[in-house]
Amino acid sequence: MSQQPPASNPPADKAAMVEAMFDRIARRYDLMNDVMTGGTHRLWKGATLRALGNRRHGNVLDVATGTGDLALTLAATSRTARVVGLDFSAQMLARANLRGHATAAAHGDRLLWARGDALRLPFADRSFSATTSAFALRNVADLGQMFRELARVLGPGGRVALLDLVPIPDPPLWTRLAQVHLREVVPRVGAAIVGDAAAYLYLPASVGSLPPLPTILDMLTEAGFADVRSRLFGLGTVALITGTRR
Repeated sequence: MSQQPPASNPPADKAAMVEAMFDRIARRYDLMNDVMTGGTHRLWKGATLRALGNRRHGNVLDVATGTGDLALTLAATSRTARVVGLDFSAQMLARANLRGHATAAAHGDRLLWARGDALRLPFADRSFSATTSAFALRNVADLGQMFRELARVLGPGGRVALLDLVPIPDPPLWTRLAQVHLREVVPRVGAAIVGDAAAYLYLPASVGSLPPLPTILDMLTEAGFADVRSRLFGLGTVALITGTRR
């Protein structure tokens, strides 16, 4: 399998490649996230949930939920939130489901897992009060379509909070150094811990395939969101992007 999908690949090819990759790395995905970020991804995800405001206590959709970090935390910390964690990797959802069983006392039946595509969300219009994602934007074939789908399933005033590695214009020195670490060190660590160098070569390559952060903010506005903002973490390599459905 190619280490990086060609830019000309049609959406179906990228989706199949990404699904197979996440199925392969699911078993050690959480460990690798902790190693790559020194555990700070958990702080970033906490900020993502806080950015939802009081909308976090309603019906919340976590897109590309992976092993369920955001969905599990939200369901366990809000007594009223009803959370759906959606992903198209069967193995990632299996890991999320195992973790959900272990914490079922904290959330009861308020947490559901669903298999589906971020570009064709299997939910009715205005089904949710908030949507989240962590490290999903790089993995979709049509970012504008994902944003339109998020807007469709949110009711007016609904909140969106999206966390991801993104390119920023004219990055400062410390951000460029962090990007070198991502390109040169992370694939080697991924090969050692996960046994899959290709997946962690895809990581920096996929960041390069995204439009710069200001363009992403404009795309969210065009999709139907207002008050679109961003906050940087990880020495400027990670952005938390938020907005409110008009």
